Amino acid sequence: MGHVALQRVVVRMLFDGAFADRVYADPEATLSGLALTAVERGWLVGPDRRAYGVDPLRRHRSLQALLEEHPVSAAALAAAGVAVRSHDAFFSGPRFHGAVQARGSLAAAFGEHLAAAARVPLQRGVIALERAMAEARRGVAAPWADGAALRLVGTARVVACPHGTLEAYGVIRAALERGGRSPLETLLAGPVRLPRTPVDPGQAEHVLVEATAGQGDAGAALSFASDELATLLTAARPGATREALLATLGDLGLDAAEGAELLDELVADGLLERAG
Repeated sequence: MGHVALQRVVVRMLFDGAFADRVYADPEATLSGLALTAVERGWLVGPDRRAYGVDPLRRHRSLQALLEEHPVSAAALAAAGVAVRSHDAFFSGPRFHGAVQARGSLAAAFGEHLAAAARVPLQRGVIALERAMAEARRGVAAPWADGAALRLVGTARVVACPHGTLEAYGVIRAALERGGRSPLETLLAGPVRLPRTPVDPGQAEHVLVEATAGQGDAGAALSFASDELATLLTAARPGATREALLATLGDLGLDAAEGAELLDELVADGLLERAG
């Protein structure tokens, strides 16, 4: 695993100059806990330190790519005073470094970064939606639970958010696209002014997120999910036995025949998948 850990540290150094400085100053202490030998640590600091900074726009390009997947979230935060360009700090933070070193999703880590800055229900709601959209586009399903027969497909997510979030998301997205601009162009042009989009944190709504073949916002379809459907799909996310899901449906008022028919329909519709 040494060479894998080594490659990931190189990526971190390319993105975070301060981290690279710490590695050069004391590689053993900075990289403690990683599966690297003294020789491998020496390889990291062997080149001229300037070699890690030959592409000064690396962070800028990567931030743009992340913002393209989270434009409404960034806009909601910007309207509250969190400057869009301040998110460049993500690449120096623990979420970025953790995602790279563990080979996690940068989009998911960036969503966590945005969520940490959220202060009001609207921000939390739209960030949760765009995080789910980014996850669904990547199509990674939860690992199968032991003995599970059915699970939610990797290209779908169910999000619980404050009532009015889905409508607010659509309104803000449309505002960012006004005048034929892309949402990213509007964000970078600043300042961001949002239309009034109240949400009610006292009530919840469930949104079904399904990845589609397109790009950007076209790459995910959003629709309301009933409380009952949301309960079922949430229970199926990590995988469950057919009996357990039928019991969930029974608690929701469906008899065994109705529950079995619904599960088969959800498999046919591509929302649930069978093991094996």
